[in-house]
Amino acid sequence: MKRLSSFLFAAILSVSLNTNASAQMSIGGGVVYGFDIEDIGIQASGTYNLSPEMRLGGDIIYWLIGDESFFGETWSTTFVEVNANFNYIFYD
Repeated sequence: MKRLSSFLFAAILSVSLNTNASAQMSIGGGVVYGFDIEDIGIQASGTYNLSPEMRLGGDIIYWLIGDESFFGETWSTTFVEVNANFNYIFYD
C-alpha cells in the first residue's frame, strides 16, 4: 500500500509540475582569436529563451596563452573571459 501511495504522489507531482513552456536552450562552442593579445582561445556559450522576445545568454572564453620569460623567471599566464548578455527582440 505504501508503494502505491508513493507512486500516486509522484505521478500527481509530475503532472502538476508539467507545463507547456516555450522556453528553449541552445549551447555552442568554438575557437576564438584575440587581436589585442594575439592568441587563440576556446569558447563555450549558451542562450536561454525566456519568451519569444527575450533571451538570456552568456559565454566563457579560456585564452591559450603560453609561458613568458621575464628576467630569467618563467611566468605562466592564464586569461578567462566571462560575458553575460540580455537580448530583447523589437521586431521579428
